Amino acid sequence: VTPTLSILSIVGNSLSGTIPVFDTPSLRTLDLSGNRLTGSVNLTQLSNPWIQTVQLAQNSIGGSLTLTTGAAVNLEKIDVSDNQISGTIPTHL
Repeated sequence: VTPTLSILSIVGNSLSGTIPVFDTPSLRTLDLSGNRLTGSVNLTQLSNPWIQTVQLAQNSIGGSLTLTTGAAVNLEKIDVSDNQISGTIPTHL
């Protein structure tokens, strides 16, 4: 991944496994919708406080949404529809 990558869209493929860690400071939009990703959503693992949009719809993600206070402070949109998310939504989202 190049240091200037701002949009990563890997939609409608057969990616499987857990959501990978993206240590790319310039990344603003991450779209991994329509794959076979599993695990939980830990937005802190994105290692990028500047990310604005995370789209993870139509996967097999379960568990709860996790976001450490102060992480992803520029997050404007997160789409986790059509998954098996449970628990509560963090109040600081």
